[in-house]
Amino acid sequence: MKQYKILSTKKISPALLDDAKKKGFDIIEKEFIQSEFLNIEERISKTIPYLDREAYVVFTSANAVEALVLFPREYARTAKWKIFCLSGKTLQEVAIKFVETQVMATAKNAADLADEIIKRNINEVIFFCGNRRRDDLPDKLKNAGIVIREEVLYLTNENPERVTTPFDGILFYSPSGVESFFSVNQLYGNTRCFAIGKTTERALHEAGIENVILSDEPEVETVVNSAIHYFNLKRNIE
Repeated sequence: MKQYKILSTKKISPALLDDAKKKGFDIIEKEFIQSEFLNIEERISKTIPYLDREAYVVFTSANAVEALVLFPREYARTAKWKIFCLSGKTLQEVAIKFVETQVMATAKNAADLADEIIKRNINEVIFFCGNRRRDDLPDKLKNAGIVIREEVLYLTNENPERVTTPFDGILFYSPSGVESFFSVNQLYGNTRCFAIGKTTERALHEAGIENVILSDEPEVETVVNSAIHYFNLKRNIE
């Protein structure tokens, strides 16, 4: 059975690694970006006057949800947020952190999430995000006349590493990861790129990569399985 070598641009679960290995896939992990949480308590204290029981809150990354670990517990018990978030890992983190909140809508990407907010005639949202968030959601909301109170909770820092050996496939999970990788690397031969969502796919296109395979769902496991499925089909043909 032909073995395939795949690069993951972030750490993935040991279970996924083991499963891939059993199927003839050698996945090498490298962290091309790193997240740095800011002083959450100070920032949240400024935002609390706007976070009443009817506050509409937006998350487009799991990191933003995780960064709220220092959210004052006494306020968290009374806050009944109405949340809009991406599906996949972001939704999973929301369900863990904010058990008393109502998830109004989810979407696979930020642009579609903005559409979900707009069609509900909402006047104002709190957008918790990182310093390198994309403009898709804010631009759409502003154009629709919706007020956005944006709070940056974490920094995304590039951690580029030169890759000197060819891979059959490379897994990308964010535009920042794409930018970090291609700041010091280029593709070898017929390397295939896999993207977790449309914004990551677009970043790959901007880097000059045309033939990108887009994951059906914005989840790490789905990206890995997309690569396994693609190369299994190729293996059968060969």
